[in-house]
Amino acid sequence: MLWQPRAEIAEVVVAEQVRVDLHLDRIIAAVAGDLDPYRLTEWLRRPLCDVEAVRYRQEVFADLASEAAYRAFDEFAIALWRMRDLRERAVAQRRPQQRARWWLDAAAEYVRAVIRLHEELTGLPLTSRALTGWRAYLAELVAGAAFTRLAAALHDTEEALRGVRSRCGSPTEPSRSAGTAVSRIIRTPSRTCSAASSPPHPVHDRPRIAPTRTRSRCNCWTT
Repeated sequence: MLWQPRAEIAEVVVAEQVRVDLHLDRIIAAVAGDLDPYRLTEWLRRPLCDVEAVRYRQEVFADLASEAAYRAFDEFAIALWRMRDLRERAVAQRRPQQRARWWLDAAAEYVRAVIRLHEELTGLPLTSRALTGWRAYLAELVAGAAFTRLAAALHDTEEALRGVRSRCGSPTEPSRSAGTAVSRIIRTPSRTCSAASSPPHPVHDRPRIAPTRTRSRCNCWTT
């Protein structure tokens, strides 16, 4: 959103003394955040080489001056942090049932976040080219066949899991119908989630978010 498509970005960074004199360091710190999970600092220290690209970025911040717009994107970013954390935990699991359940949680977090952002942006008076473009993209994404299938598979799987009873001392095993839906979801996130979670520049680290599920002493999963 901060980089206009095909905008030219300088290869060198603004000198530290210049950033301090113009208080640019404070602005960059405020934009990147305390943890800077997207490593924006190294990009924002590089000046834009095109006046139109500067205007493009100023339009975004004018829209984000609205508390409702800022809150919508802030909550979306936090939800994507949770989704990525759940996805990493899924990969780390050894038992197929546990891995499938973590994948299910990650996919559900993604779908909820996209739908919530789409609904919130629909009624906002956005004017910037970047954010109005995002709103149009989300509308197309949510109405698309791939996202619709993912949301339907999630719904079917969660409904199937509600009928599953677990025995204390052994992990819950999804029914056959639930297992089939989970398998579809496992193959989906790497393709479907990347569209909305990928910013204009690479994302490396993100804050750790506490898991939404816990494990009891009897080795049963609880949600």
